Amino acid sequence: MAKIKACYIKDGQVYVEKKLSELHIEGTKVLEYPDRRFYYFSGYLMEVTPETQKELLKEKNRAKYVKKRNSGTETLSLDVMIADDVQGYDLLIDPTDYAGICIDMIMGETAMRLVRELPPDEHDMIVSICVNGMSEYAYAREKGIPRMTVHDRKARILHRLRKEMEKTQK
Repeated sequence: MAKIKACYIKDGQVYVEKKLSELHIEGTKVLEYPDRRFYYFSGYLMEVTPETQKELLKEKNRAKYVKKRNSGTETLSLDVMIADDVQGYDLLIDPTDYAGICIDMIMGETAMRLVRELPPDEHDMIVSICVNGMSEYAYAREKGIPRMTVHDRKARILHRLRKEMEKTQK
C-alpha cells in the first residue's frame, strides 16, 4: 500500500478528515476506531460499511486473480471468470474512479449538511426545487409569490452554499 495522504472518518452523516498525526494506523486498520471498517482508495483511507468493504475486497481479489493468471505464457480464458453478476472481461479494466467517488461522497454530505443548516424557508425552497425537482413556477404559485422572487432567492441561496462549500474545501 502506498503512503496514506488522509483519513476520513464518518461522524454522524458527514465524513471528517482526521490528522494522520492523531491516528495509529496499521494497514487499513485505525487503532483508535477498532469497531469500524476502512478501505484504501488512491492515497486515502476512508471509513466504509462492512458490506462495502466486503464488495471492494471481492473486486480487488478478482483483479489480482486475473493479473496472476495472465502473468504466465498461457492464454487466459475469460469464460472461467464468469461470476454471479460479472463477466470475465469486465475485470480487465476497472473504470471506477474510487478517489472521485470518495470526494463526491464527502462533498455530497457536506452539501446536504449545509442545506440542513439553512433557515426553514430557504431549506424548503432548495429542497423543493433542487432536490424534489419542483419548478420555480410551481413553487411560486404554491407560495403565492412572484416567480422572479423565487428565482432570485434561489440564486442567492445557491451562491451562498457554493461559497460555504469552497470554504470547506480549503
